[in-house]
Amino acid sequence: MTRYILAAAVAAALVCSGCGTSQDPTGPRKVFVEWDATGTINTVPGYREEVIRAVERFAVKRDEVFAAVIDGQPITTANIKSQSFALHAPGSEGGEIPGGIEAIGAGFAHDFVAGFGTPETVLGSGQLQGLQIAANTPGVSEIYMWTDAIVNEAGFNLSIATPAEIKTEIAYWKPKLANLANKTVLLLGVGRGVHHATTVERAHYLFAALLQDDHGHLEWLQTLAQR
Repeated sequence: MTRYILAAAVAAALVCSGCGTSQDPTGPRKVFVEWDATGTINTVPGYREEVIRAVERFAVKRDEVFAAVIDGQPITTANIKSQSFALHAPGSEGGEIPGGIEAIGAGFAHDFVAGFGTPETVLGSGQLQGLQIAANTPGVSEIYMWTDAIVNEAGFNLSIATPAEIKTEIAYWKPKLANLANKTVLLLGVGRGVHHATTVERAHYLFAALLQDDHGHLEWLQTLAQR
């Protein structure tokens, strides 16, 4: 998958910042879909289907979707694109419009998952940089990330981190994620391929600490640790 620098991606997001927005809470939303393209999570076909179904649901609601395949340093390597589903397929009209929108959504999702097999550009996971990208994208209210949630960065490996190191990581990232306030973050597939339940517990502690104190709302959808 071709990868764009963050500046270009943010420029595209700003251009679309007025697309599909509404003061009506039941109206179109801006959602950000991210796939952690590292480790075991990248090899699970079922999760790819979940991404496709999610984008199709957004399409039916005519939401605007931003999507990113993230690896070790997504702030410099993320491929981010947006698609507003307020438009319908050319030539469709009347009752055909919802089906056309759903078709566009499915196409967008399939294009997105096409990059899942691309080797990571930078070693590591990069979930926190991915959250920072989404948090700083204007108008986004919900963030969906398919990930095992095990953060692995230069100088920090959650699998072997001490309590003091985890607290240092939280203190470093919390100010960077301040724009997650009033946003919902859903982590899906947590624990997939992780062999120790204590590692998953550390991950929950890390993400919960980053999103508490009005820093957002965490939805933790866990797959049991694998033996």
